[in-house]
Amino acid sequence: MHHNRAIVLWAVLSSLAATTAFAQGGNTHTLRINLLLSDSDCKLVDDMRVVKQDKENEITSAHRYDADPCHWTWTTPKQFHSNLTHFSLRLFGRARTPCRLPTSWDADTKIAGIEFNPVGRVEQITFTPDPSSRSLVYAREVHAEGEDYVKCTETGILPAGLDRSTLWNVRDVDLESENLRFRHFESSKDVCGLLVNALPAIKTARKKKKGIPIPLDRKALVDALSLQRVGKDHCQVPNLSSSAIDITVKKLNEGGLKSLSVTVK
Repeated sequence: MHHNRAIVLWAVLSSLAATTAFAQGGNTHTLRINLLLSDSDCKLVDDMRVVKQDKENEITSAHRYDADPCHWTWTTPKQFHSNLTHFSLRLFGRARTPCRLPTSWDADTKIAGIEFNPVGRVEQITFTPDPSSRSLVYAREVHAEGEDYVKCTETGILPAGLDRSTLWNVRDVDLESENLRFRHFESSKDVCGLLVNALPAIKTARKKKKGIPIPLDRKALVDALSLQRVGKDHCQVPNLSSSAIDITVKKLNEGGLKSLSVTVK
């Protein structure tokens, strides 16, 4: 009887110690990644990128570290705290994940661990800007998928000074689980910007014209902005007066963004 109690007590203390170690967490350069997929599905993944703390423009590669095809490792020169830093993955051309915090912490090796179950269909969205276009800030507003994940907004910049032969690419977008938004579309104060999900051109490209560029001139962009102000995206105060539309056209013209074309693959 005493022997059984000792075993139970040891198990409880061991579990408590592991929980406490993870709760404490720590600073590290390394993240070990476990994909919750079958070995055959993991073998199909040949390019994994990691986004740390919403910084889409700083996306970097992960690599396999042992014989298990579902095991990957990612390192960064700058340390992060395992309890304070969330991550998401891009399995290039195949899937993306929501955002979550590391799920384990090894106090001896000082390595954080994280598990992901990549699901959903992703698409590659390309924007061809007007030759004189300014840069655009985009935001990927990712929904929290269940209790294990956190809501996050990943941001990046599509640079200015591009010609028609150079494209803006947003990779591995899951429009069912995230909103893609161009911020500061009309001006520097326009945080809400243009919700790409709601563009008729995006819907057409996804359903009927995959791989075919669909042009969006200034009138189409103005119409989209006006409709979004009174639609499901309540980020902006509804105002459909003629002067408001004139201001929209003026702002787009001043910013140098006169047209876009969009392609979904």
